[in-house]
Amino acid sequence: MKAVRRYSLCAPIILLFLSAMGSPQVRGSASRSQTKPAFTTSNYFWTWFQNGSTTFSFSLKNQSGHDVKTVRYRVLFFDRKGSQIDFAEGIAGRIPNGLAHRESVNLDFETGMSTRKMSSYQKVEILRFQQDD
Repeated sequence: MKAVRRYSLCAPIILLFLSAMGSPQVRGSASRSQTKPAFTTSNYFWTWFQNGSTTFSFSLKNQSGHDVKTVRYRVLFFDRKGSQIDFAEGIAGRIPNGLAHRESVNLDFETGMSTRKMSSYQKVEILRFQQDD
């Protein structure tokens, strides 16, 4: 009789295990339906020169599903407290789908170095882009 009880306790545990195994598949299919951003950025790098000019560069990857002619973007600079302290805008040329291109913005001659010293993180916003014909 003890053996029967063990098996009767195991059946609900096995059913719970099997039902949990099916759940990730449902979640996985739902995550596939979410859209990914058309562009991603990475590999941020600062350059400053003896003459006082400062440049911020980054990689801009096109994952829009189409080749693009131009991409207009804005780089926002934030201090350690999360306050936005400066911005710069730029335009990227042609970027084929699936490829990344290095972009850079030149910061103001008078304030570029202080922006670089105060900035703890940056955010690149895509303002608009034009698909290639």
